[in-house]
Order: sequence, then structure tokens, then C-alpha cells
Amino acid sequence: MDFFQGFNFDTLLALISCIAGIIALFLGGTAYKNSKINKNVVKNKKNFYNGSSDNSVSVGGDYNEGISETGLITVMDKMKEMTSLSFSTALDGAYTMFQKKCDENLHQIMTETQRIVSEQKLNIAGYSKIDWIHIYFESAKNTSDTYMQSAWAKVLAKELSEPGSFSYKTLDALKNMSENEFRLFEKLSAMSMYGAIVKGDYLDNHGFDWMTLQKLKEYGLISLDSSQRPVDVEANDTAIQTINDQYLILFTNSKNKKVENAIHCFLLTNVAKELLSVVSEITSVSSAIDIVTEIRKETKSNGCVVTLHKINYLFNNGASVNYDKTDIMPSEDNTNEQ
Repeated sequence: MDFFQGFNFDTLLALISCIAGIIALFLGGTAYKNSKINKNVVKNKKNFYNGSSDNSVSVGGDYNEGISETGLITVMDKMKEMTSLSFSTALDGAYTMFQKKCDENLHQIMTETQRIVSEQKLNIAGYSKIDWIHIYFESAKNTSDTYMQSAWAKVLAKELSEPGSFSYKTLDALKNMSENEFRLFEKLSAMSMYGAIVKGDYLDNHGFDWMTLQKLKEYGLISLDSSQRPVDVEANDTAIQTINDQYLILFTNSKNKKVENAIHCFLLTNVAKELLSVVSEITSVSSAIDIVTEIRKETKSNGCVVTLHKINYLFNNGASVNYDKTDIMPSEDNTNEQ
């Protein structure tokens, strides 16, 4: 890769090691200088009570071989000067290559953005939020991972076509996410029910143990505070919820009075809700069944019948929905107590 030619992390580590060695040498030189100043403070010969003696050379002894104090200081000054020059040159080179790489990253993101705009026939004329564009470029320029570049391109295409779709906070969150973390969020988004994640042991089975959820919380994507999603169903009526706009949950109340359901869940943050618009994770049938199974545990005593259906298509941004009337829940578990 061109970015790493002439300067790489091994070079940087070697340079840091060199500097550390010079600092150690400088400290050693200082100790040597102090020992010369304090010469003869410690006697070379020590007499003991039994008449024996120790003739070893002391720290402050008369050992005069090797480089002189003046010579040592001169060498240190030259080495520091040389190292300062080399380090400055290395940093200048690294910065130049870093800027080049950032330009390459942004060029690749712009190319992908152009492809999305053209393919989806988006209208991006008249965008005027220059401050947002500036923050976007500063946030996206360090991204060399192609998967994350694609995510950045989707964000820009949507923002240009629908100004105000993404806050600065969302850009900051995306900037700090790696490909693995973003994929983890995409996987969680596939189980989103209108911005809520139904609580339950099934989450562990899908790779979302408590520590994983904590990680997503640290990125500002989910709140782990206990929350409830109310789903009220009028007498002899139905109510719906959707899972990732791919499955429909139908609540049917055959009673002559209103039924109030409260589904325990974790709520996605505004940052996560904004990012949901640029992810397209497919919800598996098993995930949808597990979610409805948890919901049935909480609604069973209320008498609502809860069924699961595949969505065919949505109208008016989800205001209306066409779905398959077949209940895809396992047959032995498709009826609640009445």
C-alpha cells in the first residue's frame, strides 16, 4: 500500500525505541556526572572489626577510563540534535502520507456516494449545510475499511437527499465504530420493533449477551434501562407492531373491553434510529419467532392472541402495510389463553 511506503509502524516503533534509549543514556550520563562531582565521598577501602578489608571500587572511586564528562555531554548534544532532526523529518513524512491516505479514503467514499445517488435517482440539488459537510469530512476521512466506507457513503447520500437526517452526534458515533461493531449493530437492528428491542433470554442465543449489549451502549446506540412498550388493543379490534419492517406482529382482542399490554424492552437511542435508515439487515424467521415467543409470555394473561406474519410491502413510509395472512408461528404455540 502506497501509504506505508517509506514509513511504517515498524519504523515508528524503532524510532520510539531509539528515543527511549537516548533518554536512558542521558539519564545515565547525568548519574555519571553526579558521581564525578561526588568523587571520593565513599571510600574504596573498608576495614571490618575482624581485621579484614574490602578493596572493591566504590561508585565515587578513581575509575577514569572511558569517555570524559565533557565528551559525554558533547555526544549527547549531537545525538539529541540528530534525533530531533530525524524525528521531525519522519513526522513530516508520516503526516504527508496520512493526508494522502485521507484524500484517498474520501475519494472512495465520494465515488460510492455518487453510485448510490445515481442508482437510486436521488435528488441532492440545493444542499447548503456546509458546517455539516465539514464535520462529515473530518469524521469520515480516517476510514480506510471498505465496508465502513460504504456505510459513510449511505449516510452522505441520505443526508444530501433528506437534509437533517443525521446529527453531529451520530457522525461521532459512526467515526468511533469499527466494521465488527457496526456489523453487530446491524445484526441488532434486524430485531428492532419500532426502535425497541424486546427483552428475553433469546438475545443470548443470537449473540447479544449482557457484555455485548454494554458495548453497544458505550457507543450510544442502546439504553439498557428497563422500559416498556405499550400495545393497547381496543375491544374486538386489532393492533400491530413490525419487526424491522419485514415481519408484522398482530395483536387480536376478541373481548368486549380494551386490553392493555406492556412489553418489556430496551430502547434504541436517537443515534441508532438515525443509523437504522442506512442498514438493510435481513431479519431471520427464527429471530422473529423468538421475539413473538417472548411477547406471548407477557400478553398471555391479557387474553390477546398474538400472531406473526410476513410483510409483503409497505405504503407511505410504513403508514400502511400489506402482509401475508398466514401465521408463521409454530402451530403448537399459536394460541393464547382466552
